[in-house]
Amino acid sequence: MWTPFDTEHNGVFRCHFIRYDHGDNKDDLSIGDLLVFYFHHGSFDGRAIDIFLDEFKLAYKGVELQSPCLQYIDYSVHERKLAMTEARTYWHDLLQDYDWDRQLDLGQTKKQISACRSGRGELLRFSIPSSIAHSMIYYINQFNVTLFQLGLTCYYIFLNQLSYHNRDVCIGLIHLNRYRPEIVSMIGMFANILPCRIVNIDLDKLSFIELLYKVQKSFLQNIQHTYLPYEELINLHRKPSSYLQFPYLQTLFSVDTTIIDYTNMDNIMVTDTCSLSTYKRKEKDISIGYKFDLDFSFAYDKHAGSIDCVWAYMSDVFQLETIEQHANRFNQLLTQLFGSNHIEQLQIPLNEIIILDKNQTNNDNHVDKKHI
Repeated sequence: MWTPFDTEHNGVFRCHFIRYDHGDNKDDLSIGDLLVFYFHHGSFDGRAIDIFLDEFKLAYKGVELQSPCLQYIDYSVHERKLAMTEARTYWHDLLQDYDWDRQLDLGQTKKQISACRSGRGELLRFSIPSSIAHSMIYYINQFNVTLFQLGLTCYYIFLNQLSYHNRDVCIGLIHLNRYRPEIVSMIGMFANILPCRIVNIDLDKLSFIELLYKVQKSFLQNIQHTYLPYEELINLHRKPSSYLQFPYLQTLFSVDTTIIDYTNMDNIMVTDTCSLSTYKRKEKDISIGYKFDLDFSFAYDKHAGSIDCVWAYMSDVFQLETIEQHANRFNQLLTQLFGSNHIEQLQIPLNEIIILDKNQTNNDNHVDKKHI
């Protein structure tokens, strides 16, 4: 039976072997046996998976690993000594007049009476047409921006299509926060959540390129102060309370460039005679945990040049039909922006090329979607 980590008295890592009955051969693992790793999330982020598996393969081959001169505990001590005054001032000034108790209009179809969420959710994934994806990649090179910044701009426009009240919005971002070379290859929890506030932009007058550079500027200013812990950032603006109606951040945007899906690996070679695969759980045993009402991301395969859109939504808040409508509307938005493949299209006011009224949609443009 799984038991929670006791971080006061025990470690933050566990390893278990689960063996089937192989007769007298009790010392060797065989096909079908399970090797289970548990990590406390407070000490292990997504980047750490790559580092851990690389070192695991080296250790299995008998390579002597060098003890790093710095450990995560050293960084934790250093982080507590960092001067946070500048970061606290920045986030306080940026967000002090933001209405945190306002519910964003995300097209919710289930009424919420408290901030409590079950954490259960679903995924809807669809592929962006290759011609649109290639245009997006072309434009990020032309405009000297990243796919993340371009995607964040598109998502902000989409939120405005849902409601005019979303023009002052905080979108959650996940930043790797490995800002020094000493911690790039260190196993630990460095990732931080940031609220990116995009406020009161008149989309009727701006072109897509102008909006893109405004979003880029806001993002670059934010990441200069990414070292302030998320929980401390929350406490700058409101204290935790069971009476809060809405979560601190209600939606998140991210870009996943990881080619390997570590939750669904078919085969990872450790040596020529040993390989690992993830344990395929039955669908009824899977309980997906979410922290945001609506989590939207791009899954970018650099080698194939393809981009998938992934909608992760809280089941307490949304019905599948609503997310399917969101997916269709967002696909239409990308087609309106990048379908013509003419850069002049992105230099005219947005209201001349896209529909900003959420009640006007083109239902003929459906996406190729997969419900997970």
